[in-house]
Amino acid sequence: MLDVVAKAKSLAEAFSTKGEWKAVDAFREFIQLLLAKTILADGERVVRVKPKENGSDALVSGCDSRPLRLRDGRFLRIHFAIRFNRKHLAVVESGYQYQTDMDGRNWIFRYDYERAPRHRYPGGDHGARDRTCNSTGAWPMTSGTSSTSTSPRGPYR
Repeated sequence: MLDVVAKAKSLAEAFSTKGEWKAVDAFREFIQLLLAKTILADGERVVRVKPKENGSDALVSGCDSRPLRLRDGRFLRIHFAIRFNRKHLAVVESGYQYQTDMDGRNWIFRYDYERAPRHRYPGGDHGARDRTCNSTGAWPMTSGTSSTSTSPRGPYR
């Protein structure tokens, strides 16, 4: 366990002390380490894909943006669009979605974030669904949330 903590500290330090691409690789490896030691099913990998516009580099949950399979049989879809700003990494946008199926129709919880929203909506948006299914098999929403995003991005799938 001490080796994992030491490795995590070393990777976290690399975010700000390494060059741009080394920092991005350290961030990807950090996310991989944390998820692999806690919730990822064996063989699942967080990968880095080619740079996006504005010099950001997207980290996605496996090839072709597919969700990661978890130890509990469910899935986690994650993405980070990050940019190297002078001496540190900055998250431009990110999304997390915990879901029961591969295609994301039956999500349980999700969170979307934009550092600089293009609209008047808040930079972060989230939703949570109740754990019990109703008679139609749909996941009902908890009070105070809706089934679609309040941002112009729409639901994260």
